[in-house]
Amino acid sequence: MRWVLIFFVLSVTNLTAQPFGIKKYTINDGLPDAYILNIYQGNNGFLWIGTANGLSRFDGNEFVNFNFSDGLPDEYVNKIIEDRYHRLWIGTRKGMVRMKGNKFISYPYSDGKKINFVFDIVETGEGEVWGVRNNGVCQFEDDHWQK
Repeated sequence: MRWVLIFFVLSVTNLTAQPFGIKKYTINDGLPDAYILNIYQGNNGFLWIGTANGLSRFDGNEFVNFNFSDGLPDEYVNKIIEDRYHRLWIGTRKGMVRMKGNKFISYPYSDGKKINFVFDIVETGEGEVWGVRNNGVCQFEDDHWQK
């Protein structure tokens, strides 16, 4: 029994852990802003980062940034989700958009009201996409948002 204990102690002291490192990314590395509002890892492994100055896609090596020129209705990106059909939905202060390729598609709202903030975008168990905005809840229906 004593030999078993000595063997165990000697075995444990020879074990080493895998090194663990932390890398801090900043605007110097390509982030569009230091103020991070949302982080989402998509089906393809990319990290999507919503900032106060646009959306960023990170592949582990570099950042690709998106803003007004790509179709974002506002650069304050506070919500990012991917639905079961692998569509990426983005919520901003001025509306909800879907990413298609490297551009964003805006869909009209059935009530035509101006949006001041998107609080959330969710997918139900049935695959419906719903948006929660400052002036009500709406469901995405093929080519528009229905209040």
